[in-house]
Amino acid sequence: MISLDKFKQDILRHATTKSSRFIVEVFPPSSISEYDTERLTFRCDSAELPGRTLPVVEQRTHGVGRKQPQGSVFADLNLTLICSSTFTEKKFFDHWQDLTHNLKTYKFGYFDDYVGTVYVTQLNDELQPIYRIELTDAFPMLVAPMPLNWETSNDLQRVQVTISYRQWTESDTTLDAPNLGDRLQEQVGESLNRLVSLDKLNVFKLLR
Repeated sequence: MISLDKFKQDILRHATTKSSRFIVEVFPPSSISEYDTERLTFRCDSAELPGRTLPVVEQRTHGVGRKQPQGSVFADLNLTLICSSTFTEKKFFDHWQDLTHNLKTYKFGYFDDYVGTVYVTQLNDELQPIYRIELTDAFPMLVAPMPLNWETSNDLQRVQVTISYRQWTESDTTLDAPNLGDRLQEQVGESLNRLVSLDKLNVFKLLR
């Protein structure tokens, strides 16, 4: 039986992981490489570590049956990004979707020409990567509708994107560590500026 003291010691020794410590990196197809995807990293304020399901069927030859897995099914990745004044985030994913199905020609692109790679990394309190997954053959399956409302004139506009992909695999957290660290420092600064902006908006609402 685990005692309360041992539980406390374990929490103090190994600390905890916070859901707010993360970074998302998007590497699109080369045909839209002109976009600065680091901006997407800074603007992504909501993400997730997608799950995995093992579909099963029941096998029985005699007596009680047993369930056996038939493969793996990977859940889609949902992202939410704060839009800049140039709306680059929305335009980027619209353009990416056009590579898959062009609305002017109604032609479908070649698979290898429209898939990219996405990384989602969990960080500790020191902003060091502790868990990283790589999503291969990724593309934006859904760019969700964006509500417009005069009654919420000070709300930040966000774009929600659902990423489809072939599979995710755990990636080495030591890969590109210096590069990750540089971007994390910038992301922290960007996040602080974002919080300051939100505080200003809340103050403005109170003054109205």
